[in-house]
Amino acid sequence: LFGSILLINQFIFSQNTIQTDIKGKKIDYYFELEKKLGSKIYKTDKEYISVKPVIAPFVFERKEKEIPNLLVFYKLYKEDSAIAEILYEWDVRNFEKGDNINKSLSFNKAMIKKYYKLVDEISKKYGDSKYEGNLEKLELLNSEEGLSRRDNWQVNDKFKVFSYINLWEYYESNGLVTTIPTHRIRFYVINEEE
Repeated sequence: LFGSILLINQFIFSQNTIQTDIKGKKIDYYFELEKKLGSKIYKTDKEYISVKPVIAPFVFERKEKEIPNLLVFYKLYKEDSAIAEILYEWDVRNFEKGDNINKSLSFNKAMIKKYYKLVDEISKKYGDSKYEGNLEKLELLNSEEGLSRRDNWQVNDKFKVFSYINLWEYYESNGLVTTIPTHRIRFYVINEEE
């Protein structure tokens, strides 16, 4: 019976893509979680600069279907290694290089479906978000405007969750300014130190 309860809890826990209970948690907890989820450490050559008292993030890659793999960035406070922020990012440009990367309508619909699912997941815990933007007019994917939406859950003065999605297939190069297709979802979970 205990084994069954443990397996059920692990299954339920792993179904929540966005972990929001970060207060007081250390990186060891998340290393164990990523191991259980089958994630691998993601190597990046990007330089990290921060004005906050945090160290360069640990980055994990989780496999996805239909959309780009998820990168999870764990930022820690230098002082005590507590989690300061987690960024969840699905971005084509993490895995495909080039300026004019176009995706199918079904791909963009899968990104929108994922975003709505995650918004619903967070809203069940913290109530409806304050949001702006619209993802319904799919014909805008091929325009300079594109599709975008931003959501914000200000839980209290020290803790917030916010997210956005940007989708467009539009490409234009005018000398020094180039507009490139974008396919990105980001969710931030931020715990300010007291």
